Formats: sequence, C-alpha cells, structure tokens
Amino acid sequence: MVNRIERRSLTSFLGLTQRDFLRRYTKRTDFGFTSLRFVDGACVFLKDGLCQVHEVKPTQCRSWPFWEENLESPQSWANEVADFCPGEGRGNVIDDDLILKLAQETERALQDD
Repeated sequence: MVNRIERRSLTSFLGLTQRDFLRRYTKRTDFGFTSLRFVDGACVFLKDGLCQVHEVKPTQCRSWPFWEENLESPQSWANEVADFCPGEGRGNVIDDDLILKLAQETERALQDD
C-alpha cells in the first residue's frame, strides 16, 4: 500500500507527474488501496536486489516483514516470511519494541490514504 503522502514523495523523487506515476507504477487493490506494481513477483522498484527508491520507500516496505498478519503465529511467520525472505534468520535480531513500532507505523500508513 502506498498512501497519498508516500505517493507525493515518490512522484517528486522520480520527477514524474502524479498521473504518470500512478499509471506506470501502481494498481488499485481489491480493497481500494493504491499499491505498487509487482513484476515477476518483485516490486517494480527492485533492481538487482536493491530498492531504487530507498530514500523515499513507503512505510509498508520499511516495516516488512513485521506486519500484523505475519506476527499472528509462528505458522504465519513460517508461511509468509521464512519461505519467502532470503534474509530471514540472518543478521541482527530485532527487539520487540522496534517490531511493535514498525507494526504501528504500518497501521497508521494504511489510515492515511
């Protein structure tokens, strides 16, 4: 999901009009949200494993995989994260306070659209 504030940031960063940005890089979800397009299972802004809009990437991107639905149970985590994310189980352990903060940011971003 990309809310209106994030769309403005991305549009400015890319030097596009709002209309061109929406047409090229987004789609409407079944729930009426604006979402970034995916091509071959990856975000349209992911190139060679790197985010091309990292400086202005949406909250949803910054907070993944710590979304409420991924945190519901160990089975949810295993199905939605562990099988998908190549970085799962590597790197630094994220503490509970940061995970909660990221989950709350995601919920607020959903409400800003």
